[in-house]
Amino acid sequence: MAWANWTDQQKEAMLLAMEALKKQIPQDVSITDGQLCPNCGHPATQRYCSVCGQKLSWKKTSIEYHGPRHQVVQFAKAMEVELLENDYKGGWKDCNSSFLLEKLDEEVAELKEVVKLCRFTEGNSGEKKPNLELRRNVSSEAADVGNIAMMLADICDAL
Repeated sequence: MAWANWTDQQKEAMLLAMEALKKQIPQDVSITDGQLCPNCGHPATQRYCSVCGQKLSWKKTSIEYHGPRHQVVQFAKAMEVELLENDYKGGWKDCNSSFLLEKLDEEVAELKEVVKLCRFTEGNSGEKKPNLELRRNVSSEAADVGNIAMMLADICDAL
């Protein structure tokens, strides 16, 4: 049956089938581009995009994903602690980007100050580490910076 002889309903069904088949061809996910679905731009974390159904390929990125690194998990925990301690403020959904960008500048300045204060002490194995209180302050200030960056990404619908 020639395309010209098809009904509108048959043509629509065929086009939908072709779209579905195209989504079965794996599209490369670039980890450097924020792990977004190349078809719809939403965050990609599995073999198929949870929004558009596009089959995703992680192999051609030359990076195999094995879950978050230990440091990323620890940093995320520090971020969550900071968020919990500030829950009484009501969250960030009503904040605008200008306010959050100003806040980010303030938090980066605080992080810089704490990092400058680090006095490294010689450990047992000859390695140098800042004292425990300063390490906690650096972790807290870095988590604040990370949280503000996350809030900006969130209000920009990038998460």
